[in-house]
Amino acid sequence: MLIRSNLSDLFNTTALPAINHLVWQMYNEKPSMISTFYNVQTSDRDIEQTSTFAGFDIATAIAEGESVTYQDIIQGYDKTYTHVKYGKGFRVSDELVADGKFMTIEKASKALGRSLFEVREVEAADEFNSGATAAATNPNGEALFVTTHAMIRGGTEQNTLTTDADLSMTSLRQALADLRDTRSDENLRLNIKAKYLVTPGANPVMYDAYELTRSTDRPDTASRAVNNNQLTGLEHVIWDYLTDTDSWFLVSGKGEHELYFFDREPPKLSSDRDFDPGAHKVKMETRFSHGWSDWRGVYGCYGA
Repeated sequence: MLIRSNLSDLFNTTALPAINHLVWQMYNEKPSMISTFYNVQTSDRDIEQTSTFAGFDIATAIAEGESVTYQDIIQGYDKTYTHVKYGKGFRVSDELVADGKFMTIEKASKALGRSLFEVREVEAADEFNSGATAAATNPNGEALFVTTHAMIRGGTEQNTLTTDADLSMTSLRQALADLRDTRSDENLRLNIKAKYLVTPGANPVMYDAYELTRSTDRPDTASRAVNNNQLTGLEHVIWDYLTDTDSWFLVSGKGEHELYFFDREPPKLSSDRDFDPGAHKVKMETRFSHGWSDWRGVYGCYGA
């Protein structure tokens, strides 16, 4: 607890209702990337569940007098999203509120908003940070980014490079081609178009991404060749919560991928009196879950 004896040199007037404003000011200070990359949905249950299935493969020609070929739908993979609760709080003595310097309470309030913002971003970014290794909780029992995703009707597909590579003109073009050639579980072309090139805010991958997406000329040659990446409409987005400094990802539009973030309880701020010690308590809590129900529409690499 923040008490006056620990802050005897700080004296001024304060107004406790301003805490609410300060917490949310810090929470909203920087844009969240969650709504950019995830299909964000609300939830009114303790869990959310999704399921996939394989439909029909390519239609076949029917000769005159012949019957159509019938095919069964095949059950695919199930995914259960279990919400987790997160929270943090602080207490302020009545004396500090009445006599203390507001700067101290202001810092505590801002720190609370920052704490809740941080946990949501860190958790959401973990799908990418652990995308080459974490597998147990995923619907198909595989990591998010592998070269051998098993398709329900047979065969395999990939959403990472066959050989790991740093971000470059060559590796980006291969990734864009792989993503566009992604097949459904029925082996039908999905023609998925990448919308975002996502990198951490690290050198050199961040600057390589800038050059590849924004440079008029190709950055990989001394000739005045046109950088055709501009024609793809690919948007470079920096996500500072990506931990591998060589990693880079392609993410399609939300209608073409199944990354989900379920908000069971969006961040909420509450306060109350702690009568016996004579203090005011402030806490912030949230409950959510996140993950993916299908690997298609995202592509990830972790450098050479």
